[in-house]
Amino acid sequence: MKESLFSFHNLIFGVYPYICLAVFFIGSWLRFDREQYGWKTDSTQLLSKANVRLASNLFHIGVLLIFFGHFVGLLTPHFIYYFWPYGVFGRRYSLVQAVL
Repeated sequence: MKESLFSFHNLIFGVYPYICLAVFFIGSWLRFDREQYGWKTDSTQLLSKANVRLASNLFHIGVLLIFFGHFVGLLTPHFIYYFWPYGVFGRRYSLVQAVL
């Protein structure tokens, strides 16, 4: 079954991402071109407090740990889990991967 050029699936997954990317890059370029010195961060006063700076650093470290933990979990071969001390075998291996 051949989909038409203007089908819903083709518009949502084939055309819409390119429209969004074009609006993002052209809009950013125009904003930078017109207000080059208007770009600033207002978070300098927010991060001046020691507690907020510590919380921000711990948050980012946690996000990095979660990312690399999932990355290692996705790269772990299937046979490694047969030697795992908790005894995850067969369908339970797939269930653990799906839940975690």
